[in-house]
Amino acid sequence: MSSRLPHKKSRKGCLQCKRRKIKCDEQSPQCSPCTKHRVSCSFNETATAEQLPTFESQIATPILPNQLLDLQLLHHFTTTTSDTLSDRKEVNELFRTVVIEEAFKYDFLIHIILSVSGLHMARCSNDPQTTRMYSERAIAHYNTTIQSFRKILVEDITSVNCHAVFACSGLIFVASCGQPRLELECSRVQEWFILLRGVATIVNPCLEWVSSGPFAGFVSSAQIETECGAEITTDFDSHFQSLSDYFTQTCTPSLSKILNETLQLLRNTFVGRSATEVQSLFWWPVMISCEYLALLLAGSPEGQVVLAYYCVQLYKRGSRWWLEGWSEYILTLVDRDLNGRMSHWMKWPMETVGLPHTRDTRSGSTTDGSPLSNYVGSENSGASPF
Repeated sequence: MSSRLPHKKSRKGCLQCKRRKIKCDEQSPQCSPCTKHRVSCSFNETATAEQLPTFESQIATPILPNQLLDLQLLHHFTTTTSDTLSDRKEVNELFRTVVIEEAFKYDFLIHIILSVSGLHMARCSNDPQTTRMYSERAIAHYNTTIQSFRKILVEDITSVNCHAVFACSGLIFVASCGQPRLELECSRVQEWFILLRGVATIVNPCLEWVSSGPFAGFVSSAQIETECGAEITTDFDSHFQSLSDYFTQTCTPSLSKILNETLQLLRNTFVGRSATEVQSLFWWPVMISCEYLALLLAGSPEGQVVLAYYCVQLYKRGSRWWLEGWSEYILTLVDRDLNGRMSHWMKWPMETVGLPHTRDTRSGSTTDGSPLSNYVGSENSGASPF
């Protein structure tokens, strides 16, 4: 009798071979018997299942409170805040869409977006605790923006990153105006001027790139390149002209030249502008001469009066939430520092804005700057509030 050949039993065979009670060679992804009989092999099904991602094992990390708050700020910016930034609907649409897309590539841009949104939400809130929460978060994002943005000063602005830089610069202007003003801080106005001028130094070289890119809608063809001889048609003309005549008659030729050029720039900046247009508010602080800025920082009374006239323009465009109270803030600082000096020329801006102005009541004083006085302002400069 022939003996049966011994064989090694298969205990890990496929289900199909086990059902048919035949030996499985355990080849994967399909054993030989299943291939021979042209049937589906369970090895093949197992291999396919192993290749699929195990979604059940993936768990998202918990969302932290600050992250939830930032999501809320981002949502508010796209649905509400973006519509408050300009009087041009196409510009607001750019903020709502294209700027957001660009912000996911550059951290300084997303931080300033969240800052502006937080300041807006704080302004809209009636609850002190909620207002403080939004304000603190907004200021934290603003500080982070400035820290990151300063690095741009030592890096090259390219045709790729110029769009984010440009958008960020505009939102920095909004945030710097819209921050809470709890106390009269003289250094704040100084920092504001220096900040805007620094931002302009960064932005101006890349305007050509911006004008031909996705943010071209930001660069208006009506930018403030008004000819010096342009006719002035604003209702403020008589006040500007009287102040200019006063500078010419009472100041030294060199000082008069600086002041009148700055005053002319201020007049031309707002020629023909809509009462709701805010772009020009950014340009005057960045286009003033270094000589005028030096006068302002040195406490020149005449220089501060010119600044007071700028505040009238701020006030006229103060319908924007981020401009509310800014003109009053600067004017109060100027009036406090002048302490009655130049009161004749401060009367119009103070009354226009709705603030009581300080008149010099000192006995025998001739420092009110009125046309009847013999005051030469350059000889009576005091310490600057800026």
